[in-house]
Amino acid sequence: MQYVIGIDVGSGSVRAGIFSVKGESVIFKSKDIKMRKMSGNFVEQSSEDIWDSLCYVVKESIKESKINPSDIIAIGFDATCSLVVLDKDDKPVSVNPDNDNYWNIIMWMDHRAEKETEFINSNNYKVLNYVGGKISIEMEMPKILWLKNNLNSSYKRIAKFFDLADFLQYKACGSEIRSSCTLACKWTYLAHENSWDKSFFQSIGLEDLLEGNKIGNTVKEPGSFAGNLTKQSALELGLTENVKVAVGMIDAHAGGLGSLRDEADDVLVIVAGTSACHMMNRKESTFIPGIWGPYYNAMVSNMWLNEGGQSAYGSLLDYTLRNHSYYNTLLKEVNGNHNKIYDILNDEIKRLREKDPYIIKDLHVLDYHYGNRSPRADNKPRGMIIGLDMAENLESMAKIYLAVLDSICFGTRHIIEVARNNGYKINSIIVCGGAVKNSLYMQELADICCQDIYFAGHDEAVVLGSAINASIASGIYPTYKEALSNMGKLGDIVRHNKELSNYYNKKYEIYLDMFNDKLKYENIMKDF
Repeated sequence: MQYVIGIDVGSGSVRAGIFSVKGESVIFKSKDIKMRKMSGNFVEQSSEDIWDSLCYVVKESIKESKINPSDIIAIGFDATCSLVVLDKDDKPVSVNPDNDNYWNIIMWMDHRAEKETEFINSNNYKVLNYVGGKISIEMEMPKILWLKNNLNSSYKRIAKFFDLADFLQYKACGSEIRSSCTLACKWTYLAHENSWDKSFFQSIGLEDLLEGNKIGNTVKEPGSFAGNLTKQSALELGLTENVKVAVGMIDAHAGGLGSLRDEADDVLVIVAGTSACHMMNRKESTFIPGIWGPYYNAMVSNMWLNEGGQSAYGSLLDYTLRNHSYYNTLLKEVNGNHNKIYDILNDEIKRLREKDPYIIKDLHVLDYHYGNRSPRADNKPRGMIIGLDMAENLESMAKIYLAVLDSICFGTRHIIEVARNNGYKINSIIVCGGAVKNSLYMQELADICCQDIYFAGHDEAVVLGSAINASIASGIYPTYKEALSNMGKLGDIVRHNKELSNYYNKKYEIYLDMFNDKLKYENIMKDF
């Protein structure tokens, strides 16, 4: 039997999965990674910590599964779209004024580059047409410009800039190939033209990035063969030098790939975890205001990807629960296991709804606590809650939890609505990620979006996506379609409740009005 390994580096952990080339899951392991949060919206990580953690989970997976390392033929990587910087000797360079070189990654969620984002968006650059009209503060160019403007001494030391997935591939096989997924989606690379827009770099003062090989001269689509493991990386991973390395991709895009069965055209895959990404592929390029893309060869070969997103998803639910007055009482009941609180709240909502299905008809939330990635493409807006009382009990906590959950689902509906208004049909919706473990979330999403929802066929669809890329790089499957038909599958389906359509339509109307109301209040206070 031959096997492939998929590696996923998320915001808080590294995860490894070993799969047969038929898509059968053998073992899955994870390990937490370090994150440093500082004032000023600085969020950083360490490439050394991530690589060490990655090597640990691979070795443990091989050890526990008792698979012969010589039977593993390929490995693929995905990661968050975080920025990694190295010097000419491949040593980490500090991204913080404290000059601690250990912390050399600016995370995707880092919002330090607000001024640089506004500066880039102040002109109508051609490349912005391919990111929904505005570059996001989460993308790499604002971050790099911030480094040049604020940490010039560090900036001058940097010889290589990587998206995290590209760094992992580089670390594994020494190849400086960059992924068309990472560069097109986060770096303004025009994958359909196979080129950078030099005039854009000159206009924003980053033309030096195109000198040498700082951001990559060779770009290939995910699943391409990048090289074999180096002697050093093979030793550190517990594998052989015969293992082939695939060109990688962003974690959400790997989740999108790993959730498909075969066809990708007009299918929406929602990768729902800490944040959420909404992956939509078409054969034609589709420009949607406020939604990223169209990106060519970013997720599925020879197709155009549009990507919606919600920056606060599972993280907003966790934040809401931890800030409720009843949280500590409930936490004691579950012996400190935060995740079990969701089960209790879901049961409470079921009980309350048996008496009244409209228990939160007067409680409304706007989920813009961390800005709006799509479709408003603005990191400045903040959230709103209407209908609060002073109750400090389980019922109160359950109601606000449900209101926030529904608000998140309304945000998804808004993205779908805008996509449909611009040409997408969205024939089916598939959901993967940690949020699918919440049955209430899946039902609310189906009811609010007025559409049946499929589970991804694999519990670890993101890791599977990288394993699929590995299988293509190995040569076992020459195309995505063949890889998906052999390794992908659909899971269970959640049917939407048509009887609740009118109720949710009214709630959605209020959700949209809340943003307009917020603008009205800001206008009243504009002189202060």
